[in-house]
Amino acid sequence: SELFRTPGRSSNPDTDIDYPDDRRSEMIAYTVRKYGEDKVAAIITFGTLGAKAAVRDVGRALGVPLELVNQAARLIPTEPKPKPVKEYVEMNAELKRMYETIPELRHVIDTAAELQGISRHASTHAAGIIVGDRPLVEYIPLHRQTKGDTEDNILKQVTQFPMETCESIGLLKIDFLGLSTLTLMRRACDLIEKHHGIRYNMSNIPYRPTGDPKLDRMLEETFELIGRGETVGVFQIESSGMQQMLRGMRPTRFEHIIAGISLYRPGPMDYIPTYNNRMHGIEPVHYHHPKLEKILAETYGILVYQEQIMQVASELFGYKLGEADLMRRAVSKKKKEDLQKHRAIFMEQGPKYGVDEETAAKIFDDIEFFANYGFNKCLVAETEIVDAATGAIYTIGDIASGKVALNETITCAVDQMRLQRGRVTAVMSNGVRPVYTLTTRTGRRIKATANHPFLTFDGWRNLETLCPGDLIATPRRLPVEGSETWADYRIVALGLEGKDASEKFIPEAVFRLTNDNIALLIARLWDSDGHVNAHTASLHYSTVSERLARQLQHLLLRFGIVSRLYRKDYHDREKPCTGYELQVLDREMIQTFAERIGSRFSNQRKREALSQLLEQTPAHDGVRVMPLAGQQIVHARRQERGLTQPAMAAQANV
Repeated sequence: SELFRTPGRSSNPDTDIDYPDDRRSEMIAYTVRKYGEDKVAAIITFGTLGAKAAVRDVGRALGVPLELVNQAARLIPTEPKPKPVKEYVEMNAELKRMYETIPELRHVIDTAAELQGISRHASTHAAGIIVGDRPLVEYIPLHRQTKGDTEDNILKQVTQFPMETCESIGLLKIDFLGLSTLTLMRRACDLIEKHHGIRYNMSNIPYRPTGDPKLDRMLEETFELIGRGETVGVFQIESSGMQQMLRGMRPTRFEHIIAGISLYRPGPMDYIPTYNNRMHGIEPVHYHHPKLEKILAETYGILVYQEQIMQVASELFGYKLGEADLMRRAVSKKKKEDLQKHRAIFMEQGPKYGVDEETAAKIFDDIEFFANYGFNKCLVAETEIVDAATGAIYTIGDIASGKVALNETITCAVDQMRLQRGRVTAVMSNGVRPVYTLTTRTGRRIKATANHPFLTFDGWRNLETLCPGDLIATPRRLPVEGSETWADYRIVALGLEGKDASEKFIPEAVFRLTNDNIALLIARLWDSDGHVNAHTASLHYSTVSERLARQLQHLLLRFGIVSRLYRKDYHDREKPCTGYELQVLDREMIQTFAERIGSRFSNQRKREALSQLLEQTPAHDGVRVMPLAGQQIVHARRQERGLTQPAMAAQANV
């Protein structure tokens, strides 16, 4: 592989070796015997004091009440790379209020800010081992193994420098990985031999055609099994997402499975449908440049492997292999600044090697997209997703864990600017990432990573680039409806679930109902806690349950009714309370509400008040004025087509 044999590479390759988990210790012992006790060592790791832990440790040391310390610590998010604790104070209004009003807590946070980041404890790397050509004490400081009686005590010494420092001075790090799958495979081979008299090993298990009709038929049956997604217990391809991907791929060669595993990660997985279509001849294979064919033919014109990136840089843009390896590292380590430097090199070098700037830009776009899997665009596990087939609501966490299955959801066809059904290709768990809450003016809310894209008039923009007042696209109507139907008496008698008023919520089964049933349910909710006031021109629903208010806001979108959610702070018998008010926005929405929902009010006075509200609300009330950015787009399209404004309005039926 180019990853290992590149003469000019600037650093050692990553070396991972997989062993059966019950024999890992044997391999470590073998390494010690072969190279010598003094030339092999475990690697130290340092746990540092994060923001949350610093606050708790300092609070404990200063004798501050545990309840107060925990209250502050809970407001500090858990992140892989914690920010300075003072930043969290500025980011969180409640934590800032506590910091400014509680002197002892301010002292805790000020002290924690000084201690954050120091090494708190030392431990040993889970898999990494350093192997040297001479006694390691000649290269780095060492200390004795301090762990308990474990398999790693075969190693008598541990580095005092962490992994990055050891690698930077040229020492070889090898990851000894113990896989239970290999243990299971060995045990399976033992059982097959015991009961069938056949001994399988890596030399006689076919994974490519052998010329033997019997073995080749066995191979075909194996691929057919994999193509049906029957892969439970098969290492790396047993997840529900991988099974779904394999059913679409229907692999016939081992290389297809390798490509599928490489594609199944955030970013490149968007190419899975393209890969499958090209593989089965449904879609033609396209190359940005003829020189790419010999590099990408095996993967149908799609960048799948890091070696391909190195070949592209070398053969189309004149990179030396060492330079290509540096670009590979920029891709694998997700170094955005370095990637931009390499883009500039592509633009400059391309014409010298027969690649024009436009083509060079397209090729580098593909490389950036390949790299983008590392810049994971994530939503939190609690994010709710609509099942397009049933109207049910599932969380991403439940889908990822396999608790529920979701085949289709509602997605945006950007080229047509409309919502439609879209197939769920995969759900990926990306560990812990910093997330931020985006709240729209209508009160809708989403938690996402800073690099999660949102559609704006300027195209897709990352959350981190958005400012208050910016416009983003949100659904005006959800084209989804359940198929289940309940008798009216069941809906009328339905009791909302929850322990008390603040925890009330609409049961999950309701979201599977037809919109006619949903309309009756909303009407009954409005009968009890809804408000219709012609004098104040107000149509709103009040509740102390935030979850109920958000569920109701979602259900109204099924009818094309946009509402705005307000938080209301008030006092009840001098006790501070929080309530939520869901306001239907304008006359058009009120009209739709009256036709679909208000007509089913059982409360006669509310029906009359709704009719009066419609009569008193001017027809032009709430007319949506197109934002300036939208006007500019329409003006440009009108000029392209040579239309007058009235003619274009007539074509658009507005």
